[in-house]
Amino acid sequence: MKVSYRIERCLNHYDSNKWDLFVESSNNGTVFHRQDFLSYHPLDRFRRDDKMIYRNDKLVGVLPLSYERSSTGKIGYSPYGSSYGGLVTRTLSSQEIYSTWEFLLNELRKQDYKIINLVPTPLCYCKVYNINIEYFLLKMVKYKLVDRGISSVVDIDNYRPLSRFKRNVKKSEKFGIRVINSQDIDSFYTILLNTISDRHHSSPTHTLEELKYLKCKLMDNMKIFLGVWKDKPVSGVLTFENTSPCVLAFYNCYLSDYGHLCSLYKVFDYIVQYYRGKKRWLDLGLTDRFTSSYNWGLFQFKEGMGAQGFYRDYYLSLIHISEPTRPLYISYAVFCL
Repeated sequence: MKVSYRIERCLNHYDSNKWDLFVESSNNGTVFHRQDFLSYHPLDRFRRDDKMIYRNDKLVGVLPLSYERSSTGKIGYSPYGSSYGGLVTRTLSSQEIYSTWEFLLNELRKQDYKIINLVPTPLCYCKVYNINIEYFLLKMVKYKLVDRGISSVVDIDNYRPLSRFKRNVKKSEKFGIRVINSQDIDSFYTILLNTISDRHHSSPTHTLEELKYLKCKLMDNMKIFLGVWKDKPVSGVLTFENTSPCVLAFYNCYLSDYGHLCSLYKVFDYIVQYYRGKKRWLDLGLTDRFTSSYNWGLFQFKEGMGAQGFYRDYYLSLIHISEPTRPLYISYAVFCL
């Protein structure tokens, strides 16, 4: 049987629904690949060019993609405005993955793409471990490793917190901290603003309105866990999830005046127990990236939960790039077409 491929842009509500259903049933799709997540961005924030790849009229892959124009052509970004991007597929044979990449890269060349910045899905999010997507991509284009970050991930089935972490959990319990699965985005955002302004002197990635929009779209795939003391929320964690075996703790925060309550320890301990039997991994996010110094306190907090380091690699094409890519968007693989 003759095999034919075609590529289409995700343009309308029908395409978006088809896209999201595919991501949910894929091997390596995350909530950050879904159109209902990406749609929180204003239409003028990115030049979106999301690709749907068909093989014999069957959808076999999707690629969230945006671009900027340069003097030499288009510079693409996958993801744009989210944590992970890259090609999303169901479980395919090695030859099918190779053929899909070959077709997609040729089509992107025809559309004047010169560089693609890419963040593939980390392995802990894959239903079946498979590195063929990255392997064949990197065999087709020249690249070099330019940086390496560390993500901290807890194995929920083998959760063994260190003694210092357990002591702080017990300390919070003595103070009467209780944890609730809450819909109160306003209270959570107040705590988040306090944490980020005090510790980082910046603002959250999302506005309050954007988080409310995402909650409406994602429903139960976005959860808020609040640590409560005497009926007052004093800490919180916001998680994103979908059908993958990994849940991401995207935000964690506490009110600085109540830090002595150790409530965040209790919240994370509760989250691990909550997801036991539902998820395999709890991703605590990047612990180190693009920095010359180390936040040892952050390492210790995450390792106190038994978290282990997973490489997050950053690659750059060996082919000469006439225009530098933006450092904030260089993630895992940058390759020239």
